[in-house]
Amino acid sequence: LIIISFIFLGKKTTFKSLYSCIICPLFTTLFTRVIPLYEVVNVLYNYQDPALIQNTSTLLLGALIGGMATGLAVGLAFMVGGSTAGVDTIVLIIKKYFPKTKESVTCFLIDSVIIVGGIAITFTITKEITSYNIVMCFINVMTAIIAAVSIETINNMRRSSITFNIFSEKWEEINEYIIKVLDRGSTIYPVYGGYSQKERKEIKTIVSKKQSEKAKEEILKIDPNAFLTLTISKGVFGEGFQSRFSDE
Repeated sequence: LIIISFIFLGKKTTFKSLYSCIICPLFTTLFTRVIPLYEVVNVLYNYQDPALIQNTSTLLLGALIGGMATGLAVGLAFMVGGSTAGVDTIVLIIKKYFPKTKESVTCFLIDSVIIVGGIAITFTITKEITSYNIVMCFINVMTAIIAAVSIETINNMRRSSITFNIFSEKWEEINEYIIKVLDRGSTIYPVYGGYSQKERKEIKTIVSKKQSEKAKEEILKIDPNAFLTLTISKGVFGEGFQSRFSDE
């Protein structure tokens, strides 16, 4: 998958995926050998009991937490233009050539194929499907659904934009920064202070969530006394943002 990523997605995405390949085993080792958290869990929940390990409520809890954690990790990797170097590499390739597909749905479909394939292989080897296997199949599908929902939640956060309302004496400098550095448009309104009764200028602009933190810092550098209000805007359509028929 790393080789496939290099061919179809380029060096930048592949290096980010390799970073995940290194970090994930390090943290797995950290929380299983250096800090053996599973031992604490075993003591608290008596997981040494084989009957409890196969308890449906225990499996459902594992599916819920595991699905949320997996979806969060994959969603964050997608947000920075990388992957966890697993099947989500295939998801990114599909997204590249079919931009209107949703990463969350594609992840769920691929995971479902793997789950069903696993059940089919188990049946081929054992020649029987036990009630435990059926429950595990359901649990795995549930985990895939929860992971997909988590990925979609992260994607919605990524797509949201930030509206800036800026009141400043140095509005001309700030406006120049917005247009020339951020490469965003702006609207300037004449406003009057309720207390001072003086005319001032208000700048309104919309930037991507990725740009917002840097933009806020730079605007306050230009004018430390600037008054800013930031609001989350969902569904911003137009040049520089998503088109009517685009999923981005």
